[in-house]
Amino acid sequence: MGGHGGRCVSIGGANAGLALVRVGVPFPAGGGTDIVARMVTQKLGEAARKAILVDNPRELYRF
Repeated sequence: MGGHGGRCVSIGGANAGLALVRVGVPFPAGGGTDIVARMVTQKLGEAARKAILVDNPRELYRF
């Protein structure tokens, strides 16, 4: 899972400007859902002034 060990990250409080928002997309990278998620989160990140990471962890899209 990476840097945050699967924990939720608080986006409020004293460290609000430092928070990383992680969005899990339950489909493989490069597909239509992934592309749309990346476009939406880019605009959302700009509006919220937050870093948003789109992640496609394999355990979310095992079929």
